[in-house]
Amino acid sequence: MSIIAEERRSDSPYVETIIRGRTVSEDSPVRPAECHWHMVFVRQDGNARVVFVGPWTTVGVVSYTEGAEILWVRFKLGAFMPHLPARRFLDVETVLPEASSRSFWLKGSAWQYPDHENVETFVERLVRNDVLVRDPLVDAVLRGRPQEISSRTVRRSCGKAFRFPTPLTKLAISISRI
Repeated sequence: MSIIAEERRSDSPYVETIIRGRTVSEDSPVRPAECHWHMVFVRQDGNARVVFVGPWTTVGVVSYTEGAEILWVRFKLGAFMPHLPARRFLDVETVLPEASSRSFWLKGSAWQYPDHENVETFVERLVRNDVLVRDPLVDAVLRGRPQEISSRTVRRSCGKAFRFPTPLTKLAISISRI
């Protein structure tokens, strides 16, 4: 095994799962297609970086080296950053600029790198500062609780939250008609 990791669910309405791990050898495993987006915090050799990842429309290969400590934050569908359109991150990994050895730039402010113990606090700060939002209509539609609204409104909400056309948008529209 080249990555040792543990995953846990989050109580945050914005976060699906939190995974922490470390790489024990170099590897290039196949990664699956993924409709969620992630923030990945990587520490290695005294350096730190944050990467926005996915969503991925196809499978692919991810490469990593030995000795990295990694914290993945997998966001729930419907959670998004209004200032960063998701289509910009579709099928790519984007490294955010470093502000210092302990922080990175996001929406014009320096943010301290979270760790496994305070990652939910970090997410709460993003929410309080209107960097991270969620669309409750998307959550309701995904849970099969149709709203008394038009399919056009559902499309607009899903489009705003996802910022790109997806099969999920079509699924949300069909669920809203039930």
